[in-house]
Amino acid sequence: MAIAEAVVVGHSLGSMVAQRFAAKYASRTRALILAGGEAVLGAEGKRILSDRALAIEKQGLIAVADDWLNGVLSAGTRETNPALAGMVREMFLANDANTYVQHCLTLRDGDVRGDLSRIVCPTLLTVGDQDMVTPIAWQRQIATGIAGSRIRIIPNTAHMTMLENPCVFNAAVHDFLANIEL
Repeated sequence: MAIAEAVVVGHSLGSMVAQRFAAKYASRTRALILAGGEAVLGAEGKRILSDRALAIEKQGLIAVADDWLNGVLSAGTRETNPALAGMVREMFLANDANTYVQHCLTLRDGDVRGDLSRIVCPTLLTVGDQDMVTPIAWQRQIATGIAGSRIRIIPNTAHMTMLENPCVFNAAVHDFLANIEL
């Protein structure tokens, strides 16, 4: 069964894939939702990902697991919801190390800024108010490049908004979709 059009959702590196898809297949993208969106990394982000990839190659995922977790979950979530923090850490450690190294390098080298002006569908960007991985300023830069896009800030969250505050994240997505003609 062919799918004529879809609402495309991407998180983090997946947001770059989603942006590229929406630009390339505008007629098939009904709406776009970017959670913790990225268009290009700055020098510091590229250095972090290069260092992370090297550490994983030498010592495995365990070498970066705690630093990664501290970046993707807010301090409040890590302190008040240790079960979630433990689950997210275990999900990270379940990755294939070589595949995750390639993930880091792909994200480091990715750049979809040239795609932004070709995205013509309704677009929602969600970001945690404590997201240091893909900060609010990045979302504003992406939104500037996508006409008519809007940003929703998810309170008390970092990069994993959909896990840290699923009710607010889901409500933001629902409200966005309810207000566009599907």
